[in-house]
Amino acid sequence: MLVSTILCGLARADDGSSWASRGQLGYAKTSGNTDTSTGNALFHIAHEFDPWKLLFGLEGLYGSTKGETTAQAWDTYLQAHYNITDRLYAYGGVRYDDNRFSGFAYQEAVTTGVGYQLIKTDATKLSAQIGVGARRLRPRS
Repeated sequence: MLVSTILCGLARADDGSSWASRGQLGYAKTSGNTDTSTGNALFHIAHEFDPWKLLFGLEGLYGSTKGETTAQAWDTYLQAHYNITDRLYAYGGVRYDDNRFSGFAYQEAVTTGVGYQLIKTDATKLSAQIGVGARRLRPRS
């Protein structure tokens, strides 16, 4: 059995700014030789107000086999873009990851750099980014 829901939204304010969001919720359960369950959720939101763009995301995953947890992870990020030209932008961001099966208790990152929108149409958007950052992590004991 598989259940999945995807929610998308787009809104434009009177001041020329815009909001876009995406949400997903999924669950799968199988039984037979092995009973497994998997669930995932995500929520992403973007807000544009010239010359800025703010991106936020939250994602989670859980899995189990025969009643034992086999996957448990969540991460969140926040990134700000400042448009230098129509396609070139500078960015800064923070990220936090907590994956119980990665060997680390957590990972945090702070990044900055530049990005370029390679494809920018209403139907397709593709960006590339290059930058530097600092990462802090704690190994699982």
